[in-house]
Amino acid sequence: MELENRIEELIDKYLEAETSREEESVLKAYFKQESVAPHLIKYKPIFSWQEAARQEEYIEPLPQPKVEKKWYYRQIAAVLIIGFTALGGFFFWPQPQKEKVSYANQKLAYENSKDLLALLPEALKASRMKLNYIKVLPTTTEKIIKIKN
Repeated sequence: MELENRIEELIDKYLEAETSREEESVLKAYFKQESVAPHLIKYKPIFSWQEAARQEEYIEPLPQPKVEKKWYYRQIAAVLIIGFTALGGFFFWPQPQKEKVSYANQKLAYENSKDLLALLPEALKASRMKLNYIKVLPTTTEKIIKIKN
């Protein structure tokens, strides 16, 4: 009777999740026995399921799930399409033809560049004149400031 009271206390603690491993092993050992108190038989499956699970054997092999590789083929197809499109565009795209410059056009270009180079010294002379104005600017501003003070 004393053992049954102790087991009932341990069951209450177990259901409240307050038992230690030693107390749980006492409960498992008690419920492994053939002679269990009639009012505690309803708790026997809680503690004896592990032993029953260890004795079970599954004989048939587990079925392996079939892996679909359709996504793999789609990726390869997409890469091939992009690659062939890029290569086709590179090789078959019409390339611009270089224009042959005639001798007359070359002479005309030479004459035009010669005339432009002749105008260059005049443009430089005009820009030097404008730079002279910039040199004069500080002295004139100093005169204006002195007058105002």
